[in-house]
Formats: sequence, C-alpha cells, structure tokens
Amino acid sequence: MKELITYLNQNQSISFKEKSFTEIDAMILAQLSYLNFEKIVEKDFLPLASLKEEAELLTDGNYAKNRNKELLDILCNSSRYSIVEIGEVEALLNDSIQYAAMTFRIDDIYFIVYRGTDMSIAGWKEDLNLGVSGTIESHHLGLEYANRMLKTYKGDFYLIGHSKGGNIALYVGMNLEEQFQDRMQQIINFDGPGFSFDLNNSSAYLRIKEKHIKFIPKDDVIGLLLNHSDAYHVVDSKSIGVLQHDMYFWKIEHDTFKKVSDISVLSKIFNKTILDWLDSMSMEDKIECVNAADDFFKKANITNLNQLKKLSFSAITGLISSSIHLPFKQKKMFASLMFRLMKYYLKNSVSQIQKKEEPILISEDSKSFNL
Repeated sequence: MKELITYLNQNQSISFKEKSFTEIDAMILAQLSYLNFEKIVEKDFLPLASLKEEAELLTDGNYAKNRNKELLDILCNSSRYSIVEIGEVEALLNDSIQYAAMTFRIDDIYFIVYRGTDMSIAGWKEDLNLGVSGTIESHHLGLEYANRMLKTYKGDFYLIGHSKGGNIALYVGMNLEEQFQDRMQQIINFDGPGFSFDLNNSSAYLRIKEKHIKFIPKDDVIGLLLNHSDAYHVVDSKSIGVLQHDMYFWKIEHDTFKKVSDISVLSKIFNKTILDWLDSMSMEDKIECVNAADDFFKKANITNLNQLKKLSFSAITGLISSSIHLPFKQKKMFASLMFRLMKYYLKNSVSQIQKKEEPILISEDSKSFNL
C-alpha cells in the first residue's frame, strides 16, 4: 500500500492529459470496483470527489475496508482523480450469482470495470463453477451490460477487472460484436482465472488476443488456474502465497509494476497440482463437489466470509454439525479428493526439486501497456 500511496502523491496534481492513463491507474479502477457504489450511484455519472463523505457506506463489508477507505480519501483529494466520473452501476447478489459492473469516465474515454469475487459465499460458488461449465451467469450479465453501454455511449473504451472480474472482462471482450471490438482499446486483466475450454486455440480469443494484457503476482495461485492465456506479466509482491492476489501488495516502480521474469516455484507446484487434480475429476465429481460445498455453508447458515472472522459459539457448532451431518457419499468424495490433492502436491513438489523446468513465462510475447 505504501508504494501505491507514493505513486498517488507523486501524481496527484498531474492531469491525464499531462500523463496518460497508466497500468497503475487501471489497477486503481479495478480496486475501486469492490466498493459498494450500487448503494449510491445508479445511471447518472457522478464525480468521484462527490462521494468522499460516503466512505463508510462504500467500504462496509469490504475485504480491505481500511485500505479501500484510505484509497478513496486520497483519490477524492487529488486533482488527477477527483475529475474521474462513475456511473451506470449495476449489481446482483443471490444464492448463485455475485456480480457487479460499473463504468468510469475520464474525459471522453470509458472504462467498463467488473467486480471480482467479494466476501459472499455465492461469489466463491461462482468461482468453483468456472471449472465446471464453460460459462457462468456473470459472463452473460457482463456481456449484456457492455453491449448496452457501447450502444449508449460513443468513443473508445477499455474492459478492466481483477480476479473473477478479469475473467469476465476477457469473456466480454471475446464475445462483443465486431463493431464494438474495433472500438475496444484493451482488456486489462488483473490475475483473473482461466476457462474450462481451450482458450489459446479459441477463435474468439485469437481475434482479440493482441488487446489482452494480463498481470499476475509471482506466487500466483489464481490467474493461472484452468485454461489461461499464454502471455502475461509477472509482478513482484510484498506478500506471500495466496495473499499476493491482493493488489495492494504489488510492488510499483515509477508508473509501472515491478516485473520479474517468471512465477515462483511455489506457484508452479500449486498450479500443476490443481491442474492434475481437476483432470482426475469426472464432471459428476466436479458438480457434486460444488453442490456439497454450497450445501455445507447453507446448513451452517453462513452466507458471507466475514461471518468466519468472528464466529460465535452457535456458528462454530453449526459448522461442526454441518460436517458431521454431510451424507456418507459426500464425506467419502471429499476424503478421496483431499487424498488425491495431497498426492499430486507431493508428486509435483518432488518433481520441482529433482529437475529444473524451463520458465513458462514468455515475457517477450507479453503485450506492453499502452493507452
């Protein structure tokens, strides 16, 4: 967070005409998408600065509430960012869908941003479904939203998202009408997971491949899941493991992220393990696993991961009860899956120790950020 604050302080009085939109600016918009703008903003565009007094409402329930509040405060007091407008916010949350989209406007350029997975159980269930089916409902909602925005507003536009939001942004970019794809400048994907289909040999992806820019952290455990794009930038991070998914920990040098040449050994082991594990599962296993996980949390009356931070005695007993009362078939399936997961992890760990693998990152082929 300290490096991001340094970047903001150094650029707070520099307009977008004086310094073009950077990859750090794109990350800031992706991070802002986690704020609860749907509680305040609807169709009309509002300057970001006008929302300064709503910080508590906007960050309520956020994963990084204090950091998001600090970010919003700095942006609202910055001449560079205070003129950024936000509008056309829509969101949907039910038992199986966690989705939100919004559009930021800077001068006559539009940035359509999709929210990633929040703290809701529904959001995590949707993530699991990415590995089961080719599409999820948020894909269709995101595409409908983009088509509506592009019919309403003229000019250039960008698609941006972090985590599941990055996945949605890429799906939307691949499936837009050709006339809209011509107006699309770039798809900026921050650590978004892949798809259940072969992405790199997909004609839809090949049409927009040169406009897709992806960033992942060096200990990546999300962005290389499933069938992902084969060109990306690896970003150094101050954190470790899965916590590197949090963009606040990504290192910044001047106006760009600090890049490294390859993902870490930890990332290679984890991603090969998950790939082997998913390949070992039948479609029936995958569907049953998603349904069982959903069933578990419903029986424990847990709808949001924030509830796990401060579990009451009754909530703890509810979780224990849910585990005990799972059907025997589900218990057996989970045990088998966990055994397989550990087996693949040990196998891939030994493999990494015994041999040196070629780096899987082809940095020369990764597109540069250019707006």
